[in-house]
Amino acid sequence: MSDRCAALAVSQVLGPVTSVNRMKPFKSREYRCGLFYVSFIGFGALAMPIAAISIYQKYGLTWLCAVYICISPFGVLAALSALTAKVQVTETELIVRSVFRKHAYSKSVFSSVSQERGCALAMIYLDGGVLKLPSWLSHNAANTLRAWLKRPNLGAESKI
Repeated sequence: MSDRCAALAVSQVLGPVTSVNRMKPFKSREYRCGLFYVSFIGFGALAMPIAAISIYQKYGLTWLCAVYICISPFGVLAALSALTAKVQVTETELIVRSVFRKHAYSKSVFSSVSQERGCALAMIYLDGGVLKLPSWLSHNAANTLRAWLKRPNLGAESKI
């Protein structure tokens, strides 16, 4: 009985035990382009130079051949972009990577997640601004991002 009284006294002084102390450690999540999306872009990147070569062999240098030759490098860049793009959610920040860029956003600057039918996901800043996330990001990631925003920052306290 004395242990129960002691526990009651401790809970009155320290407050009720919250579920924060029992939370599992946050596991970093990473989202990449889907295989279908990457293969579709890759097929297009391969099709343009092949079309340019076949048109050149059959008709010579025509305006259509010139267009395919000019567009071919952009197809390769699009395929490279699809392969390297990713969105990573860590305990304290959201990292959006593409071919030539890497942006890290702190969790504390966002207020909510916007998800609308037919539109890409967006993160709403505290001041009302909008960060549009890549269009290939699935709407299933919205639930993860909402849970991530609600999760308290445990930081150093959780490692005690």
